[in-house]
Amino acid sequence: MDWATKKWLLRRFVEEEGVAWDDPWLRSLDLEYHNLNPARGLYHALRERGIVRQVVDSERVHRAMVHPPSDTRAWARCQVMRALTGQKARYVVDWDSIYVEEERYLSLDDPFQTYRAEVERFVAGWVSGSGVPSPTG
Repeated sequence: MDWATKKWLLRRFVEEEGVAWDDPWLRSLDLEYHNLNPARGLYHALRERGIVRQVVDSERVHRAMVHPPSDTRAWARCQVMRALTGQKARYVVDWDSIYVEEERYLSLDDPFQTYRAEVERFVAGWVSGSGVPSPTG
């Protein structure tokens, strides 16, 4: 249902604004749809307006945010984000990649991989006290 809602939102934007499907605004909307911040996420705005309804209770959603599925790359993102908490490094965590300080990169291309070994190596730099992960990818 989620993908269909997002497709409807993007199609409506294309039609109303007269933009092409390769317009950068669509990529931005695509990302903002999934923004977990209730004040910024487009899903939350649609829910507040009664356009979509929540089918999974809030407690279950929160539990999934804290304990992602252990058999997907969501687990890897969660582990790296936990390691980054409190670090002074600048970073970007995307669906399929993690960048730290514009020089460290971890590719998470396969949504069905856990990337356990890669995450351990990536995070090892913080554990050893260097504050910057060793490059992997």
